[in-house]
Amino acid sequence: MEVLLGFLTTIAAQLLKMTYLNRTQPETLATEVLSELQIQVLQAKATKSIPSVLTIAWAMESVARWASQYYGEDGCNSKISVKDGNYVVLGTNKKN
Repeated sequence: MEVLLGFLTTIAAQLLKMTYLNRTQPETLATEVLSELQIQVLQAKATKSIPSVLTIAWAMESVARWASQYYGEDGCNSKISVKDGNYVVLGTNKKN
């Protein structure tokens, strides 16, 4: 359990940093926060066209889209909406 907590804490800290940068400096390059492998995963999972310059704003939108797709397939009706740089979870009713 302690190993899982440490792993999830690292992910949460990275997402928090990305959220802050997305709100304050959305045009920052994604490579400032993400590793090359993480960027490759987001590119592979992209459902929209990939811009020539990968920014934090693009990375956050990609993560939000990926999470929305995952939770939709996992039995939860939640969808993530992107409005003015803010990410809002809509419809969190779980299926029984």
